[in-house]
Amino acid sequence: MKTRTRRRVSASARYEELHDGARHAQIRAEFEHLVKVERPAMVQVVSWAAGNGDRSENGDYIYGKKRLREIDRRIRFLSKRLESR
Repeated sequence: MKTRTRRRVSASARYEELHDGARHAQIRAEFEHLVKVERPAMVQVVSWAAGNGDRSENGDYIYGKKRLREIDRRIRFLSKRLESR
């Protein structure tokens, strides 16, 4: 009877497997898109919405600020991945 032995792979080893050249290019492309396209567009929307007055009931402003936080969080995550390369 054969017993299966499962090789334990550390998280860093798994990360290295996934972090090859193609993955690096994909991460870089997403980072560039967020920084150069999505974030500036959302900043413009939030700026416009802030000029409309009452921010507590302004859905564009509230959603825009939330989306900016999400974009900034993703940018931080991607930049850490790119730095670790």
